[in-house]
Amino acid sequence: VRLSKNKVKPGDSVEVTVMLKPFKGDSTLRTVKLMVPEDAPEGKATIIVSDALAARKQEKKRAPYKFQPKNFDQLIKLMEDQDKNTEVIIRMVLPRGGAVVSGEELPALPGSVLAVMGASLEAGLGGITKTDNLVVRKLSTDWVISPGSYSISLMVKNKLGGRR
Repeated sequence: VRLSKNKVKPGDSVEVTVMLKPFKGDSTLRTVKLMVPEDAPEGKATIIVSDALAARKQEKKRAPYKFQPKNFDQLIKLMEDQDKNTEVIIRMVLPRGGAVVSGEELPALPGSVLAVMGASLEAGLGGITKTDNLVVRKLSTDWVISPGSYSISLMVKNKLGGRR
């Protein structure tokens, strides 16, 4: 995994290049452009590139209450949102809190709201998340992707000086 730059500002884009090695084939490079949201806060973000199974495991660890549907519509949405084994999942993750309440994610909540929610959530109703998926992209391939996960850091700065 390689990034076109390691420092960005909100609204910038960064290219993520992934090397894929098909079984009994030659390596190939695939590039995906990620747009940094305009409202992205300053700080360290992480680009995580993984197969569908690893991405699902990471997401269940990040927001376990999101995978406990409270109604039939949420169950159907969970089933429809399954990633394919032929996809490379690329996520831009920030270490900022949010919550899941009754199966619905509420990302990027202010600290004051998280403090109140963390103290008052009923058992089984919901929980706090420690990270937020800013951007999620899927890179489709013709191959089943072997298990694996790779992370690389990206700095988000409101003002960039000099070279990037």
